[in-house]
Amino acid sequence: MVTISERLAVPDPEYLADRLSAFIATTVHQRGRAGCVLGNSGGIDSALVATLAVRALGKKNVKLFFLPERDTHPKSRGDARLVARHLGLSMQEINMTPIIRKMGVYHLEPPSAVFPHFIRSIYAVLNWRRHSTKNTGYYLQMMRGGNSAKIRRDLAFSNAKNRARMSMLYKQADIQDCLVLGTDNRSETMTGLFVRYGDGASDLAPLAQLYKSQVFALAAYLGVPSRIIAKKPVGDLAPGVTDEHTLTMPYSQLDPILAGLELGLADQEILAQTDATQNQINYMKELMSLAQPMHEPPAVPSEADLFRRVEVSS
Repeated sequence: MVTISERLAVPDPEYLADRLSAFIATTVHQRGRAGCVLGNSGGIDSALVATLAVRALGKKNVKLFFLPERDTHPKSRGDARLVARHLGLSMQEINMTPIIRKMGVYHLEPPSAVFPHFIRSIYAVLNWRRHSTKNTGYYLQMMRGGNSAKIRRDLAFSNAKNRARMSMLYKQADIQDCLVLGTDNRSETMTGLFVRYGDGASDLAPLAQLYKSQVFALAAYLGVPSRIIAKKPVGDLAPGVTDEHTLTMPYSQLDPILAGLELGLADQEILAQTDATQNQINYMKELMSLAQPMHEPPAVPSEADLFRRVEVSS
């Protein structure tokens, strides 16, 4: 039986990097495109995907875009530039603020741009904590949906930004005859920490089979700058809100639970192999259940229900 630690291990990172690079190269070749475009956030996932893409396609066939908006952390630009310099790539910056403002997104969630970023960060984090309870984090409430106007506004606030960015990437991809590289990892997709038709809408997703802990391991092996690896993972949509705020625990705690559940282990076995609590296991089970519909294609009616079949008598 495979243990949780074995499932999360990366025993041969060179082989893994080669297979992921081959996947990117093969997909681009099969679809007859010139290369790939990638949203470079300055985070570890996009840095790792960019590294793999350069290995697969060469520098001239990988196009990096930094897409900041009003609430992007001031340090993200420097981190994105660091990744681009490290890989020897040029990077185009497109300010998304005018587009997002025109969509009316910023009216959904105060405070306004007249406040400095750190004030907006404090407000966002306090807002997140205020709407969380001891047993139910705010993210779980958002995943459950419901009739809360506050939840609906917060979802629209983050999701609209995410989808606007992906729309811009697809525009650039069409212009340059490229595919859009996705950056979602397995931990995010299993817990629903992605936006349907936003960052979940790429043409190929090299990290989709890697837990976040495996992303960290492979990034370290491939020499992603240590500053990028050391950053706390963030969506950079609601200022100051990290993945740990959202998921209520760091990936070092979350991934073993996800791996145990995916291996089909009983709760008692997961408890024995990790430092998880039963409440955390139950929490992950609910998140995984709520995330499942996000992976399904659009619902369509059955053809048999739409067209009445009239039998013709001979």
